[in-house]
Amino acid sequence: MNAARAFPDQARYAPMHQLLRYGLIVPMRMAQELFGYSEAAYLAVPMVAGIGLAVGVYGLSVLLFNRWVGLAAGALTVGNSLVFQDLTTPLPDLLATAILCWALVIVVAVRQRRRLVTCSPTRETGALLGIGLLLGWSYLTREFIVPTFGLVPLVLLGRVPVRRMLWIALPLAGVAIGEAVFNFAHVGDPLARLHASEVHGHAGPKATAAWQLANLGHPPLWYLGRLPVALASTPEGLALILCVVGTLLGALYSRKIAFLLAWTLLFYVPLVLLGGILDPWHPKLRINVGRYWTAIIPALVLGGVACAWLLIHNRAKVAPYLRHRTRLAGIVAGLALLAVVAVPVGIAQNARATGETDPFGRYAANGATELEQFRTWLTRKSSTVRVLRADPSTIRVLNVYLNPLFGRPSWNGRIAVMHKIADARRGQYVVIYSARSETCQSCMNDAQHIYGKPVKIPSTWRQVVAIHDRRIEVYQVG
Repeated sequence: MNAARAFPDQARYAPMHQLLRYGLIVPMRMAQELFGYSEAAYLAVPMVAGIGLAVGVYGLSVLLFNRWVGLAAGALTVGNSLVFQDLTTPLPDLLATAILCWALVIVVAVRQRRRLVTCSPTRETGALLGIGLLLGWSYLTREFIVPTFGLVPLVLLGRVPVRRMLWIALPLAGVAIGEAVFNFAHVGDPLARLHASEVHGHAGPKATAAWQLANLGHPPLWYLGRLPVALASTPEGLALILCVVGTLLGALYSRKIAFLLAWTLLFYVPLVLLGGILDPWHPKLRINVGRYWTAIIPALVLGGVACAWLLIHNRAKVAPYLRHRTRLAGIVAGLALLAVVAVPVGIAQNARATGETDPFGRYAANGATELEQFRTWLTRKSSTVRVLRADPSTIRVLNVYLNPLFGRPSWNGRIAVMHKIADARRGQYVVIYSARSETCQSCMNDAQHIYGKPVKIPSTWRQVVAIHDRRIEVYQVG
């Protein structure tokens, strides 16, 4: 949010790699222009991206298989525990994956010579340019999604002449050159994205000694196993693992599922290589973070659901009553498939509802329960609270919630940064967020830097309010 508000200038309190996600920053800035610097602007992009991902997976499924597979795969893609918690968080992985899915929808449609995109040379050229623009946008959102671009020539080769495929490369080249020029003008480094990515996997604010001990210097099998571990760690993990198995086995019998396996491998192999196999002590990516695998989820889910469809449909066709009723067999198989997929989606939703998969309240919306309660308290106290002090990370979070949902001012005071206890003056109010929980890891780190570990509040400060088991604390300096 801060990066979007300051764009094209650089925002304070944000690491460099976050300032370079132009594919995410520009839509966020557009949302801010529409809704103001508010909760609505914060939620707009990830929620639209989530809807776009579900619809994109459905569209790809319809082109490759049928509507039943599309409904089931779309529901499981956004309903699983790895993806769902990002539907209210403006992070790059979800948006980049949704854009990639839409690019692949057009790619498959061109291969199948669908009239909407190939009825004339002009229409086909427009479709190819659109593919390039979408791929460029996904790169600007999340750079390590680029290896999946290899799917495009793999799918189109033999159906579209190589010279015609240059129309895809044209906008990609424009995006690369434009970004280099923009970075040189505003950052002083045309390769700023590459240089920021080089250290992101092993350095930065979260790379504490304990984190490095847990995530660096492991044997290759540890990095190869991060994806299965991430999938299996969810409540519906068995279903997601079965999707992996289904994709692997289905690729032996179906070229369409083989396409999904190629998508999986094009993303998985570079990710684990850069994530630690090539250099265990200086990985470029943090593949232990679940959301880093978002771009692989649609391929695995669609592959697994398609494999399940083939098994169910083949059994339905030989059932005595359905043997000569092909249409009815398809409907029965489709309903059975939806029932099967409803089980892992239901398990995941039940876990979310009971807090099993999100004990720190990062969902609904990204900690909104306590933050909205704080906003209500601050609105009531607007006449007495004129200055709020907070650490830099907390300020980044609070700025979104200082206004109501659609950005109308509800508090006219001033929020000031705090780096040490002495920064707070007598009579001012100090906000401490997530000092005793991992809801906001950077907020907890900042709080421990200021107040010590464990956090110790000065005895002269008076607690004014504590919200949600002290997840938010407000003190008045005495």
